[in-house]
Amino acid sequence: MTAEQERMFTAERRADGSVVITFRPPRVELSGEAVSHVLASQKELLLAARSLLDSAIEWTERGGRSTRRSRVDIRVE
Repeated sequence: MTAEQERMFTAERRADGSVVITFRPPRVELSGEAVSHVLASQKELLLAARSLLDSAIEWTERGGRSTRRSRVDIRVE
């Protein structure tokens, strides 16, 4: 098995600007703690995908116009 096949998540940015995310669930028996971490990471990936889709929907609803966002400095103590 190649290193590429062993990765659970892969992301590829194509020349046209599209991003392809591939998810390969593990095929091993995991401990309870490992399973909870895997499920949490899967959820985070899905939330990230939802955020990307929400942004694409908003962009479409604005007629393909982008909105300028200003940079916000966040102070960390």
